[in-house]
Amino acid sequence: MVNKTTERLVRLLSLVAYLEYHDRVPVAELAERFNTTPTKIREDVNLLWIAGLPGGMPGDLIDFDAFDFEDDLITLSNSQGVHRSFGLSDREAIALSAALQAMRATVSQLGIDESVRDLIDDTLEALTATEPAAYGSIDIAWTETVAPGVYAVVEQGLINRRRLSIDYSTATDERDDRVVEPIRLTQHQGHGYLDAWCTRANEVRRFRLDRIHSATLLAEPSSQEIAASDLPDGRFDAADGAAASVRVTFGPAARAVAETVPYSGLEELEGGSFAIELNVVNDPWFRQLLLSYADQVRDVSPGHWGDEARESAARALAQYGS
Repeated sequence: MVNKTTERLVRLLSLVAYLEYHDRVPVAELAERFNTTPTKIREDVNLLWIAGLPGGMPGDLIDFDAFDFEDDLITLSNSQGVHRSFGLSDREAIALSAALQAMRATVSQLGIDESVRDLIDDTLEALTATEPAAYGSIDIAWTETVAPGVYAVVEQGLINRRRLSIDYSTATDERDDRVVEPIRLTQHQGHGYLDAWCTRANEVRRFRLDRIHSATLLAEPSSQEIAASDLPDGRFDAADGAAASVRVTFGPAARAVAETVPYSGLEELEGGSFAIELNVVNDPWFRQLLLSYADQVRDVSPGHWGDEARESAARALAQYGS
């Protein structure tokens, strides 16, 4: 049987640890203990014989008793400390603590089984007990609160491709009931979002998860097949090298734009107006965005984007009138 690298590495380390406390062990006994063949044990010892600390000099390498080896007995004479535990640097301890706390916060937010959270808590307790730098060094918590049960219901809708009924607060804080077909969960600017087909608007909409007060799984299956290019992140992607940076100033009645469209920057202005920096990769969709909120657009920079939107509207009116 061919040894896999990971399996052999585990056996090599276990072999050194075992031989640290046992001398003159027959090769056949080691083969039985580690569930392999005597030939593999001899190959492992020969490999360990040329392994050790950096430098590669005889005093740096793991060593065995050569005379015992000729008699098919294995005796470890110098392990180079391979079996000893090691400590973490302060930076490593803090990073591990932050990662564990982030996992715990995620588990709590998503309502995952409590046994997982208990396991993370036990690991954190052991870490802070053995690594002083990890204790109280950093505190990780969710910055938004999603209503209990919402994640689980949305997840079921995604997995089973079924419609959801959601009780949602709009950008203007108006409560509204929507029936949606969930497409995916995503995050942007520190908030979680549900991308879904809204049956009322008859188009893809983005719903902020912390604005969903409750969600109910419906019996009706999802019917829409949505292409990736039709999703909000397909229109604006700050990581796309081909994206064009555009700054748009909107009036207060266009606040929904800041809630539904991913942006790279947001500036609050007087009177409830605001300016957002967008990374545009889909020109037609961006022009449509400007036209949809034409009465609220105060400024567009660079200016040619606004000019193109006006020209597009003029052409549409001309065709309508002809």
